[in-house]
Amino acid sequence: MQAHGRSQLSRLVYGNGATGDSRILRGARFLCSPRRKSNPGCAHSFTIWLAECPPRHSVGSKGLWRFLGHYHSGLSIGAAWEKARTGFSIESAYRWVRRMYEIQSRLRAHLCRVRAPPPHSDARNPLSEVLEHSVLALGKDDPIRSFHLRFQTDLL
Repeated sequence: MQAHGRSQLSRLVYGNGATGDSRILRGARFLCSPRRKSNPGCAHSFTIWLAECPPRHSVGSKGLWRFLGHYHSGLSIGAAWEKARTGFSIESAYRWVRRMYEIQSRLRAHLCRVRAPPPHSDARNPLSEVLEHSVLALGKDDPIRSFHLRFQTDLL
């Protein structure tokens, strides 16, 4: 936002919840004041997302972390999906694990800014190492929310 412009809340952003029929608050959209002689601004809008709701995902950060925690503990994707019981499809679970494998180098770079990786890991795969590192760096309560707040970007 430019220093000479003023932003104003344009509207709240809602999205689908995990059950599909529920609507949940996901963030707020702001409008930088339109360009006028009396009140200059860039006339662009931007969204501030809540940390509990990853953008473009219907599951919340706690549900996603619950699934990833079960997967990290050694369960298969299907078993972790069943145990998490968050209301999302098994296809989503496979997509999230695949996406986490694709972006693990970016995640490691962010996490190394907070804490060095564990020296000796008993993790069975590279993704489990990243999940272990995220717990050590961001805490075990809700690392996905903590990641969003600390680095101002979504995890996925």
